[in-house]
Amino acid sequence: MSKTIKKKMGRYHVEIYPTQAEGTPFVYTNSFMEAGGELIKLAEKEGAPPFQLISISHLDWDVDLSPWPAPSVISRDDNFQGHADMFCDFITGEVVPFAEQELGEKPAVNVLAGYSMAGLFALYAPYRTEMFDKLVCASGSVWYPNFVEYVKQHPYPKKPACIYLSLGDKETHTKNPYLQTTHTCMTELEACFLGAGIDTVFETNEGGHHDHAVRREARGIIWALRAKREQV
Repeated sequence: MSKTIKKKMGRYHVEIYPTQAEGTPFVYTNSFMEAGGELIKLAEKEGAPPFQLISISHLDWDVDLSPWPAPSVISRDDNFQGHADMFCDFITGEVVPFAEQELGEKPAVNVLAGYSMAGLFALYAPYRTEMFDKLVCASGSVWYPNFVEYVKQHPYPKKPACIYLSLGDKETHTKNPYLQTTHTCMTELEACFLGAGIDTVFETNEGGHHDHAVRREARGIIWALRAKREQV
């Protein structure tokens, strides 16, 4: 792996982890903290095909990744202001051109991956842009109010080639009524995507929401990289 390229864009930190291989997919991921190095090491350890990783961190997590405003349904600290459209415009308008310039190519395949709220964003962003071909939603916050209904009522403008969904087997073991619905929401989304002809898998991992987050996302990225691309 070549030297990491780093740039601060406003309050966001962007890190590019180049690979020596040419013509490889670009994988974009949004992280609460700078987890790109750990992510790519885990992916390579598990035998991932070569890819260029672009990691965006230092997000205002609830604000940037929520698709529309919502009340505090998980904790008193929730701040779901619904700025995902603006954050998506930032990625496509600033991060993507920067990555393509630094890496010297436009990839044939772009993957958007994320964990938790970033996993929710990975499923929502294709309503705003047709840039992403494959989606990885690892332990995504698909309990988000009205999200499943939105997906059912709004087909993607450009059908993704594939979608990876995952959830920990203990994530619904909670008193919170929204979090309790996460598995049901995942199965409904899986059925919706499969019904639309999208290559989709829903995996259950061991543990709760905060267990092995980076490893789970890496697992999803590997699956997406290996998946066929007929639908793109």
